[in-house]
Amino acid sequence: MPGIALIDDMGVANVGFLLENLAKEAGPLQYLRELVQNALEAILRKRVVDDGRVEIDFEEIAGVKKLRITDNGIGMTPDEVQENLNRLSASGGTQAFDKNFGIGAKITAAVRNPHGVMYKAWKDGVGSVTILGHHQGRYGRIGARNPDDGSVDYWLPLPGSDKHPIIKDSGVSVVLLGKSRQDDTTLAPRGVEFPSQWVAAFLERRYYELPPGITVRVLRPSEIYDSGIHAMRPIHHIIRGQHYYLDKHSDCSGVVRLRRSEANVLWWLLSEPETGGQAWNNRGHVAALYQGELYHVRGGTERTSALKDFGIYAGFGRVVIYVEPTNVIGANAARSSLVLKGNVPVDYAGIGAAFADEMPEQLAGFMAGQVSSDHADNRKSILKNLKEVEAALEQARFKRSNAGKLVRVEPELIGRTTQTERPREARPPEPGPPPDTDAIERVGSDYLRRAHEEMNRLRAKRIDADPIPRIVWDEEGSTVPPGRAATYTHTSHVVTANARFSFYADLLEWSVEEARRRMTSEVGDDTLRKICTLEVRRWFEQALAEAVVVLRPLSHDERWGPEVFRTGLSDEGLTAAVVSHRWFLLTAIKRDLAGRLGSVREKLAS
Repeated sequence: MPGIALIDDMGVANVGFLLENLAKEAGPLQYLRELVQNALEAILRKRVVDDGRVEIDFEEIAGVKKLRITDNGIGMTPDEVQENLNRLSASGGTQAFDKNFGIGAKITAAVRNPHGVMYKAWKDGVGSVTILGHHQGRYGRIGARNPDDGSVDYWLPLPGSDKHPIIKDSGVSVVLLGKSRQDDTTLAPRGVEFPSQWVAAFLERRYYELPPGITVRVLRPSEIYDSGIHAMRPIHHIIRGQHYYLDKHSDCSGVVRLRRSEANVLWWLLSEPETGGQAWNNRGHVAALYQGELYHVRGGTERTSALKDFGIYAGFGRVVIYVEPTNVIGANAARSSLVLKGNVPVDYAGIGAAFADEMPEQLAGFMAGQVSSDHADNRKSILKNLKEVEAALEQARFKRSNAGKLVRVEPELIGRTTQTERPREARPPEPGPPPDTDAIERVGSDYLRRAHEEMNRLRAKRIDADPIPRIVWDEEGSTVPPGRAATYTHTSHVVTANARFSFYADLLEWSVEEARRRMTSEVGDDTLRKICTLEVRRWFEQALAEAVVVLRPLSHDERWGPEVFRTGLSDEGLTAAVVSHRWFLLTAIKRDLAGRLGSVREKLAS
């Protein structure tokens, strides 16, 4: 029979279980994004978007404030509300992987507001109210029982007086009822940043930019006194998105297009990093950008490690980087993370390394100005010491056998037979081409030319791969975390040493006292301190450089891999490498300081 469908659609036996498990993927404030995004899309579906408005304020119910999100979009009839709420995946928009799924509000808002999410919808001047809530383990529309006949109504009509001021004929107000009748849903959840303006702060930091022609306003919880009207009046925060603020409060910005990494990297150098109490994210951070929204925002305690992936080694509080992948399939159902082609996450490390190779001049100049590198260049002495260590270790890898021959000691070959040096046995000559045919005749000149070019390229690459990192000094202690000796940025191969680190400061003061004891009053304190600073920093840098030179190659060892940058070469790892060399550092500094001061004394005597 042609009228019968050939497929029986799948159903969901336990919607509540599914919703609550999907909600675990979403952040605690994700429901704000979902409801605001639904409001924006409702406005964009209008024929003309010239005065789109989204208002976030509150409505009092039985004397308790309930957070309310209102839009003046296309609105909904009661049947359309039922269609959207009772179907798991529906929002009135296009259902596609790179579009809004229509299930975000149900996943986040309904689960976090089991007492109810009230939809006050208007369409062409006709209003209705519907409540989506939780009852006995199930989610759906909450009915109102008619006392006269016992019937249940799942929506009720609304009078015109109950319409929000921004709604003329069509629009929707969504009211969050929370976990109970007494739950004030305008209060900030426990642990969120900026509790006095938590809604505005979340939206400003979630959105990169908003669609043109739409204004989003958030009512602030406190009123201000207006001297013009001699009365208190409410104040609103207009949401503009990070793009607006970053452009307004930055010294420079740009875009680096990384085709091989399939990403664009947007960057800003902030001019006012220390300004506090702002709703927008006014400190350095890293995020992914997709369709005007920000994902995987890493700031706060994650700021330094996130920016170091991109070669930033100083001034972390002033650098903002957004990665815009060009191979995105879409976002996951909870809109908490991006899904790339191949079902892989965003490769921040790979993209960051490519960005570091093309570091913008403005950022490179800024970082150079944040650290001190005008002290004596200790690279030559560090390299000399490292070569001596390597030579000694190389000798230690061989020992004399009972027969007096050299035997190579391989620690990794424990339990295996060691290889003994012995003369090679003469082999009979193998048949081959006549001796007068050289390499060119055998493979051709073009082949050899390409081979020589490749050899030169590899030789140049080896020469450029300097194992010794560049070492700079954070004089103010603003780049390296407190209590840490240094931080290493592997993408730019730079170690930033902390001049405010307590152990370094103790070494410096000890060396100054040692110098005063040796020189009495022959040399002024400023000169002595300068001599001591050069000497202490030389050996401090030696310890840091050795740690990097030894551990960095382990990133190519399958037993370590990139994890070495988060463990052995972490801030804590470098601190341990320096502090554990206390006796060595004291001895070396005391010895070399005596020699340097002796030279000074000889010059003074002559």
